[in-house]
Amino acid sequence: MNNFFIAYFPYISLKDVPEIDFGFAKVWNFDLKKNDYITDQRLLEKIEKIINVNVELWSGSIRNVGIISVGSIDFREYNEEENEIIRQIRHILFISFIAKNNTVRPGPNVGFSMATAENFDVIYQNFSLDGENFSEQTGEIININAGGYNFSRTKFQKPRYIQNPFRFNIDLEMFDGVLKLRLDKPLVFRKVLNAIQIFMESYYNTPYLSRNARVLLNASAFEIVLSLPEIQQRKVFKEKIKKLISFDGEREYSYWTKIGKQSRKLKGTIVEIWADKFYSLRNSIIHGNNLIPQDFIFKNFQYHLDISCLVFIILLKKQFEKSLGNDYECNYEIKWDKWIDEFPINKENQGFVYSISTRRLFEKFIKKHKLK
Repeated sequence: MNNFFIAYFPYISLKDVPEIDFGFAKVWNFDLKKNDYITDQRLLEKIEKIINVNVELWSGSIRNVGIISVGSIDFREYNEEENEIIRQIRHILFISFIAKNNTVRPGPNVGFSMATAENFDVIYQNFSLDGENFSEQTGEIININAGGYNFSRTKFQKPRYIQNPFRFNIDLEMFDGVLKLRLDKPLVFRKVLNAIQIFMESYYNTPYLSRNARVLLNASAFEIVLSLPEIQQRKVFKEKIKKLISFDGEREYSYWTKIGKQSRKLKGTIVEIWADKFYSLRNSIIHGNNLIPQDFIFKNFQYHLDISCLVFIILLKKQFEKSLGNDYECNYEIKWDKWIDEFPINKENQGFVYSISTRRLFEKFIKKHKLK
């Protein structure tokens, strides 16, 4: 075979993780597994040149990239069905990573463990063993073909806004849940994957994606995963958020909201109030209203976009629980909490926190013992 093909994640930063096995495909750490999976020395040398094109400002060539292999590891060019599998892998890894690392309680150092959509971008490269030059095709609106690159001389520097997480670990419950859907509930899996894709598009760390666009993409992801109707979306959104996230007997608060041109005083749980404010923000963007930075912060404490990430993760796990029955349990919750940030100064903070639900675990324990 003279022509070869490689698909890889240059910024996934697998660190000490040798590989991630999906059953039907795997993502493997080039630095840790290259000698196991590539026995042809000429092929190994060429792939090293391809990988080394990607560099960081301070550390040189990027390490621990993730090679995507669908079926046999033979670096063949993938067909349409296999490229669809790569798309699925990308979205499954993204949501599994942020469910583990981007849902922790806010603090001064949490960002070092987080990742964004850029970490899960895939590079595709055709190559031969003999040539030293390569080209790339890029652009969605204007398709641009660029050639004349040389593997030995060309370097692509990682943008500074792409984080290099301290470690690579994933939420195994999220990972297993999506894979079980893929196997047992293909229609639900397709809906969930589409919602993840839209949410992921909002989660790029680039400064060139506006807050307005991020909010609209988040809202679209919610519309998909909750199957919101064409009319009265805000009303149904609030109802479903309350049903799925609030717990029985949770305290309700009075709040003001606009329905049409009139202001009305309603009562709701704290997450129900957030749902109302978030969807009102979405509507304001669509209607072209003038917004200020404070409009994107809930109760002057927490960004709507940070909250929507927590809510989206919970909603996916609730969907798994609904679709998979006894094969899956969601034992997590979101609640409003207060805490002290000790660095740089002792400052009281508030916001939604994602955590194991001790309340739900206790209820299950009591129910289990009553049945005995």
